[in-house]
Amino acid sequence: MKKIFARSFNGNRGSILVLVLVVITLLTLSVLVFTRYMTVEHRGAHRSIRQTQARLLAESGVEYLRVLLSKEPDVIAELGGLYDNEEEFCGHIVTDGSIPMIGRNVGIHGSLMSGIDYQSLGRFTVIAPALSEDDLLLGESFRYGLEDESTKVNLRWVMQTEKQQPGLGRAMLLRLPGVTEEIADSLLDWMDDGTTEPRENGAKDDYYGSLDPPYYCRNGIPD
Repeated sequence: MKKIFARSFNGNRGSILVLVLVVITLLTLSVLVFTRYMTVEHRGAHRSIRQTQARLLAESGVEYLRVLLSKEPDVIAELGGLYDNEEEFCGHIVTDGSIPMIGRNVGIHGSLMSGIDYQSLGRFTVIAPALSEDDLLLGESFRYGLEDESTKVNLRWVMQTEKQQPGLGRAMLLRLPGVTEEIADSLLDWMDDGTTEPRENGAKDDYYGSLDPPYYCRNGIPD
């Protein structure tokens, strides 16, 4: 009778050991999953904060330009103008790093801590397209300054003018920097829904259909 009891007790002890090991494994996996989840949450929160800070820096640039444009023309000219002014529009400092924007010491002035936090330097730069040496508008050509959006050509108006007075809309496009005869004719052909024949230097479905992948000419004003 004693031998049977001892054998039964030893078997239960082995089952309990296996059960404890399974529980420990599950707890370990749960801790690992929770740790990974919290790490991802921390990174997401950090990135969200940095995106918000970047947006606020951009808004600071907009307000700076608003104040600058409200000044008298002679004052703006003394500051270097609005077209290409690297000193005023390149790397303009908003926060100098003396107040940390992230971390445990966020919002505490650097003089109370260890000094400048270089990750908390906040700047904005104002750029606009510029002409290359060949008088063309290229993606890599830019300047530090503003661009007058109100003086851009309205393509719908250009197309209406071209239909009412053939050649006038083309002449308007050719007055724009970097626009060649090929660009002007191709743009008019792209918008013109009244003909299937291309202009002298333009392109219609025959050309676009030969591309890879092929597609149709829009025959309408771009969205």
